[in-house]
Amino acid sequence: MSKKILGFKIVLISFLVLFVFSFFLVKFRVLAFSDSKQILLSTLEKLEVVEQSEIYINDSEITDQDLDELLQNLDNKILIFYNDETRYPEGYPKDLRHTLTFYFNSEKYVLDTQYKDSELNEVVKFLEEKISRSYFENGLTKINKTSNNKYDFIPFVSGSSRKVVDSSDDKYGYIDFDYEMLECANVSNKDSHLILINTKSSFVCARMAYDNGDKSYSENYYQYADYTHLSTSQGKDYDESTQSYRQGGEPHLKDWWPVNEPLNLVITSSFDIGFKFGGSYEKGFGPENAITSTGGISGDVSIGYSYSKQYETKLPELVVQKGSTNTKEVQWHYAYIQSNPTFIKDPSLNQTQTCNASQSYLFEIDRKDMYYRDFVFHYELMGEFAERNGWGWKLGTRSGILSDTIEVYAKYIKNGRL
Repeated sequence: MSKKILGFKIVLISFLVLFVFSFFLVKFRVLAFSDSKQILLSTLEKLEVVEQSEIYINDSEITDQDLDELLQNLDNKILIFYNDETRYPEGYPKDLRHTLTFYFNSEKYVLDTQYKDSELNEVVKFLEEKISRSYFENGLTKINKTSNNKYDFIPFVSGSSRKVVDSSDDKYGYIDFDYEMLECANVSNKDSHLILINTKSSFVCARMAYDNGDKSYSENYYQYADYTHLSTSQGKDYDESTQSYRQGGEPHLKDWWPVNEPLNLVITSSFDIGFKFGGSYEKGFGPENAITSTGGISGDVSIGYSYSKQYETKLPELVVQKGSTNTKEVQWHYAYIQSNPTFIKDPSLNQTQTCNASQSYLFEIDRKDMYYRDFVFHYELMGEFAERNGWGWKLGTRSGILSDTIEVYAKYIKNGRL
């Protein structure tokens, strides 16, 4: 047999092997796509919202403009994007670069997992937790409510996200984050508005999830340290018709809590000199005239919107500060006992209780003729979990970060006050 014929047969066999491999790979991808869609559809049917849902799976052709049009025409639909890819094409919207993203009216929900073995299971759990038929029918109630109290705050946008801290070997814990944005109800100011962002961060170690029945989590990872960082910035949006960027208002941070040593503050405007929104007290928001020149309180305070600035939990310990480079960022850091046993063993160091922490961020934003109250909300959470043995000795830590940027644009908010 000549070398030419032998070479041709080798090339032909190689081509056939490659063709068969590619065929089965494509077939596997199609089956995987079909299975994913069927599982999602079955979940939505169970939740009785499948008719109101629009699903996109691994749709790499969606652009920012496509997403913008979908959000502007949401009209009580649930818009779902599921990606099992870890790489995204150039131009793919940053808002959708998560395992699961779904929108419902003025609310956004996000789920991130790093490894795919139990990904669909996590997606199903997240959907079942965040969607219910009663919530779908009544979800706008809180957004549409009104207030007769001058110092109350009215909700207009909310959302939720989750990060599973995992690897190819195990799951070490997860992070939950919920936020709600509220506008000061009836304090009118021609130049600006006062906005409050209330958030809740939950850091759940693997051992707690394991003890609660989810055996997919490790039983050897405990609480160690966590943080929540919140900030706002000016919104910018590209307008195709004018081929230019339109800018929203400039946020000015006014107050934040909880803190270890709360203060009573008069909230004044950064844009309308001499204008006072009210007083931010240890127990809530109300008229400013009860705060004395020394920062104390004179007489009874009529609270319009209640909250507590005082951090009262002993464990985890809390440290709060503004960002070192971004003065509009507030950082809450939570720490558990991080040492090893003083003597041979101390199982009490294996802390399992979930870190449920609330944060509030109060800021003022100026009006603009165009997109006058549009802004961007940034959050970043880190959950660090320690591997410990039965004697309380730390063997190492694993951590994960949950972060996102929320564009709070009036054009997306159909039933809010923006």
